[in-house]
Amino acid sequence: MAATTNRVSQTTSRPSHGRFGPIRRRRRTRWPEIAASILLFVVLMVALEELLPALGIRSYILPTPSAVGKALLNDLLAGALWRHVATTLLEILLGWTLGSAAGFLLGVGLIQSPFLEAALTPYIVAMQAVPKVALAPVIVVAIAMMRIICLGSSVRCRIEVDADVLADV
Repeated sequence: MAATTNRVSQTTSRPSHGRFGPIRRRRRTRWPEIAASILLFVVLMVALEELLPALGIRSYILPTPSAVGKALLNDLLAGALWRHVATTLLEILLGWTLGSAAGFLLGVGLIQSPFLEAALTPYIVAMQAVPKVALAPVIVVAIAMMRIICLGSSVRCRIEVDADVLADV
C-alpha cells in the first residue's frame, strides 16, 4: 500500500504571509555603492566648478559650488542663517496651527450644519480634484492682490486690494 500524506499538515506548516506577501528584508548598502555615490558627487562638483566659468555663466545666475559653500559658511558664522531658520520654523508652526484650527472648525461646521455642508461640498470636491501644484500660482496671485497692513503691534489689521496688481491681472 502506498504511503499517504496528510495535505492539511502540509498546508498549515507553511508560513502565512498575509495579504501583502512575504516580508522582505531591506538590502544592505555595500561600501562600493557608497564610495561610488561620493565619487560621483565629487566629480559633479569639480565639473561644475570648472565648467561654469568656462561657459561664461554669470555667478548671479548659477554660482560655483565653492561660492555657495563660502556664502553658507559666512552665514553660519555670522548667525544670520540661524535667525532666518528660527523665523521660518515659527512661521511653519503658526501656519500649521492656524490651518489645523480652521480645518477643524470647518469640519465641525460641516458636520453640524446640513446647510453649510450642502453649500460647501461642491467647492471642497472641486478643490480636491485639482492638483495642489496647479492651485499654488492661483493662491500666490490672490495673496499678491491683497496687502495686509498691520498697525504697529496691534492685532487689528485691514486688508486692502492693491489696484496696481489688479490692473495687471
